[in-house]
Amino acid sequence: DLLDYMVHPDFCMMGTNAWTPDIRAAFRDLAQASNTFGIPLEINAYGLRKGEKAHYPWLPFWEIAAEENVKCVIGADAHHPQDVCGRTDDCVALAEKLGLQIVTKEIIRKTED
Repeated sequence: DLLDYMVHPDFCMMGTNAWTPDIRAAFRDLAQASNTFGIPLEINAYGLRKGEKAHYPWLPFWEIAAEENVKCVIGADAHHPQDVCGRTDDCVALAEKLGLQIVTKEIIRKTED
């Protein structure tokens, strides 16, 4: 496999509030491609640690991902040792609230083989 998962697919929303029909359609295409190719998408906690200006995880995107039954991975994107698990519990809560299947452990096992 070329990719185990795609990191913070909603990163492009950083610094903007734009939510256009084209962006919505592109995110739906991304979610559908995730399923087609079996590549989970990462809910990234770094945006939560950065605050509201980061705009990721972007809730409207993850609502689309949930509608498309996307599998997800929880990531910390730790730039400092103290951030290894920083706000990942909030990402898990988001996934659970939306009914997204979390496959982080399966991906870790896969990369260890």
